[in-house]
Amino acid sequence: MGPISMEVVAPMPRWVGWKNVLRDNKPDAKPTKVPFDARTGRLAEADNPATWAPRSAAERWAAQHVNGEGGGVGLELGSLQKGGTLALGGCDLDTCRDPASGEIEAWAMEVIHRFASYTEVSPSGTGVKVYFLYSTTVLPPLRAAMGSEYGKTWKRPGKEHPPAIELCLANKYFTVTDQHLTGTPTDIQPVDAATLLWVVHEAGPAFRATGKASQSSAAPGGGDALVARLHQAIGSNATLARRWAGDTADMNDGSRSALAMALGALLKREGFDFQETCALLRHCEHTREWVADKGEVAGARELQRLWDRASANTATGEPLPPPDTPDLRVMRLHRRPPPALPLDVFGPWQGWMVDAAKAAAAPTDYVAAPLLAAASAVIGNGRW
Repeated sequence: MGPISMEVVAPMPRWVGWKNVLRDNKPDAKPTKVPFDARTGRLAEADNPATWAPRSAAERWAAQHVNGEGGGVGLELGSLQKGGTLALGGCDLDTCRDPASGEIEAWAMEVIHRFASYTEVSPSGTGVKVYFLYSTTVLPPLRAAMGSEYGKTWKRPGKEHPPAIELCLANKYFTVTDQHLTGTPTDIQPVDAATLLWVVHEAGPAFRATGKASQSSAAPGGGDALVARLHQAIGSNATLARRWAGDTADMNDGSRSALAMALGALLKREGFDFQETCALLRHCEHTREWVADKGEVAGARELQRLWDRASANTATGEPLPPPDTPDLRVMRLHRRPPPALPLDVFGPWQGWMVDAAKAAAAPTDYVAAPLLAAASAVIGNGRW
């Protein structure tokens, strides 16, 4: 998977026209960027390629229909090949640029540098959009980490258009301005799963909390190398991705302890040693409180217990061996008849059992056995 240019994407039928439209007549109503099918003039649909067209058609539509409020052409994100694995994604960094000076805030520059792909200034001039290529084979762990199918947004507090990071994989269009951001590649570059998972696990949550792209928590003990190994493991293990994201929906026990145990076992299975696993559990936003409250107390007894309970088979990923076939011959050796149960052990119940058995035309044993079981249950409950 190599880079491609906007010129290569231009003839692909995945373009729409767009223009600003007021959704209602309220005095404070704000315009919305509405996409249109360049061939029919009807509304375009993000999940319906039949409403898209090549760029040339979208440009012709825009030239004829865009009003004075603004408009242009847009590019639909998603798979570029029917049945293939190459897809187009985007990362929208909203309210990060000074339109007068062109200065971009540090949190956005960190994302731009990490993606290292073709980037444009948005129509408003106050944001930027990063376009990138990705393989659809990374979608299962990404979707598990995001908790959604096509993207995720992290916003800082604010009313209208607060600073935000929006990761988009499909079912959305991006407005295209051709205002290339100086210093970024001129072609759309491929990105790996680790970069996308970095946005989901690190940059997005940290930005929402602090406004800085990667300060959600201190780096774990192994530093960037350990984080890189973690992201690589998450990219190939959908279950690990779900647990790292705090997803316990398919677990019988959704407690903090159960999540920590499950995540620790998965990390061990991926080849992380005890110290690395502990560092990552401290780093994960969903287990760090458990580590502080329980895992590290009493000489880190619970962390050690977690590690010990993860078997060698869990660590290596090998299937558990089948259980030994039991040798049933021992059950046939020295076979003896069961001891007799004399009725006189039942005391005053003896006469009642004999009468009940006769009335039911059944052996006395049929009455005695359930009576004995009921008595045993009463005795057992009485001990508590």
